[in-house]
Amino acid sequence: MRAHVEAVADLRSLHRSETGHGQLAWRALFDGQGIYWTIKNYTGHRRSVATDLGKSLPPTDVEKADEAIRTWVSKEFEPTRAKNIGERQKLKSYLLINLAVQTDLLIFFGQWLFKSAF
Repeated sequence: MRAHVEAVADLRSLHRSETGHGQLAWRALFDGQGIYWTIKNYTGHRRSVATDLGKSLPPTDVEKADEAIRTWVSKEFEPTRAKNIGERQKLKSYLLINLAVQTDLLIFFGQWLFKSAF
């Protein structure tokens, strides 16, 4: 969970766009007012209309915002989150191995002291 939160924070800090569709994409992801789902539904609807008409429609700012969101998520958020998860797993593995070694040493010295006492 922490890796996810850190990746979202990184993505949020990187994208303060001056373009209309960039601002719309940023607000959709981080303002939390349902804009994301509106953009996603609009883009899907517009694509189905274009398919029904058999035409290629020029992209609107909303569609550009949807593309920006998908690009940010796939090229920045997901790799950052995976990296953060990997680092956390390495740390957990190290701590677990360290604990196992300390436990083994404690048992060894405990047995050695017990044998020395008797």
